[in-house]
Amino acid sequence: MVLWVEQLLAIRDLFKGQGFRPHYWNSLAYILFIVFFIVILLTFPDYGITWDERVQNQYGKLVVKFYSSFFRNREATNYGDLYLYGGLFDSMAYLLNRISPAGEYESRHLLNALFGLAGVIGVFKLGRSLGGPLAGFLAALFLVLTPRYYGHSFNNPKDIPFAVFYLYSIYYMVRSVDFLPRIPRGLVLKLGVFIGLAMGVRVGGMVLLGYLALFLIIGEICRLASGRNRVQSASGLFLDLGVLAARFLVIGAVAYGVMLIFWPWGQVKPLVNPFLGLFHLINKERNVMVLFEGRQISSLELPWYYTLRWLSITLPSFVMAGLILGPLVGLWRFRDSGGKDRTKSLLFLGRISVIVLGIVFPLCYMIYRRVPLYDEVRHMLFVIPPIIVLSSLAIATLFVGKKSRIVIGVTAALVLCSVSFTLLEMVRLHPNQYIFFNDLFGGGLQKAAGLYETDYWGNSYKVGAEWLVAQQNEFYQGRTLKVTSCSDSLSTSYYLPADRFEYVEKREDADIFLATTRFNCHNTMPGRIIHVVMVNDVPILYIKIRR
Repeated sequence: MVLWVEQLLAIRDLFKGQGFRPHYWNSLAYILFIVFFIVILLTFPDYGITWDERVQNQYGKLVVKFYSSFFRNREATNYGDLYLYGGLFDSMAYLLNRISPAGEYESRHLLNALFGLAGVIGVFKLGRSLGGPLAGFLAALFLVLTPRYYGHSFNNPKDIPFAVFYLYSIYYMVRSVDFLPRIPRGLVLKLGVFIGLAMGVRVGGMVLLGYLALFLIIGEICRLASGRNRVQSASGLFLDLGVLAARFLVIGAVAYGVMLIFWPWGQVKPLVNPFLGLFHLINKERNVMVLFEGRQISSLELPWYYTLRWLSITLPSFVMAGLILGPLVGLWRFRDSGGKDRTKSLLFLGRISVIVLGIVFPLCYMIYRRVPLYDEVRHMLFVIPPIIVLSSLAIATLFVGKKSRIVIGVTAALVLCSVSFTLLEMVRLHPNQYIFFNDLFGGGLQKAAGLYETDYWGNSYKVGAEWLVAQQNEFYQGRTLKVTSCSDSLSTSYYLPADRFEYVEKREDADIFLATTRFNCHNTMPGRIIHVVMVNDVPILYIKIRR
């Protein structure tokens, strides 16, 4: 109750022109974390099993066997292509299943969602460190209300954990700016651990070590230019550079060690395999047909702006508005503070450069190398939390300083309207938030359907299977119904009672056929449509009876 009263007082102070009291926004952020946690506990069973979860779940079991057999069982070192990835999340999920009262995949989804919550806390911490509690609160709120991130938080066991560790690595780099060149041991350890955890999910996290090296150089240049702790001699400069090099080596060693802990194949040849895995993943080419701008295109031939286009049509409008305003607000803030406190201004520039680098470099690399991506922004989810932070900083800046009540009121009203609309849309989409399209560039789900992929990962098969079970008396007639689908069999069979339904791989043997619209699969098999799973008046899954 006290926290809610504080929020009312914050709104009162806003329109009285008394500014913002920091503890109000900290309190509101804590309320947001609690509410999100409660929503997670209430809704995590609602999400379906994606195409990739079966093999990832099995990989987690093999990773645990690798350790429990004292490294004798090495099935994890040659399992599919997952041996090229660390087993951090999947092994955690397997261990959770040993004690969780929830189902095997429901427990995975709960753990996945808790990683999503950790990401929300991370953007709050990063936003607050850069722009104060208001920026931190807005960052947390914006990320919770980013439907693609929210939806993936429940059943994406690779991209969400990687995004979270990527975010925390950037956060601790930003925290280190104030201490250059002598980063405290605690921060050195945290940087090493979180970079290592990112690499323990996906070896591509090694790019964070490159960011770190560049960040140390940029940060040191900004520190010297600001005049803070000015170096008195050339020998002092070389000493500082030596300290930075030593810190970098320690962070790299810690990160490499943490990565190996969770990666059986990496441990087989610890000085060779991680780099072979990185090389393989960088040069991997997967030919997948992708629905993009109304055309089926090979992932090897997608236009260079594929990821940028997906970001522009799937990020909420308030995030896009913050990004558009960001450069102008940033220049204004830098100029305004530069005349008063040059040191503070340059150090702020050093911090922001870390975040910008974490967004721009991977996007530019993907464009330059023409990396064959697919499944919308799934593989690039890790750039969304830093984008959210930059957007929240821009919008928070419009509320601080000497602003008129009109400017503050209009900005607050626009943000509130956009946030409310997105929240309503997420409720309507549940549990398919990951197929959200904004109205600003995407035209909403109704207009985007048919032009872009919707339920490409099979989340809706759970809803379809549950409808089939509820209607079983109409089709059951005392015999076992044979069911097939266009997804991994587990996405459907997991929700069908084995005594009344049998999943069959041969489609011609099936009585019932479930199919999403991906690859136009719902039209690949004849039959009478008996049900359509609709989301916002858009069909995403068809159920057909064949006989």
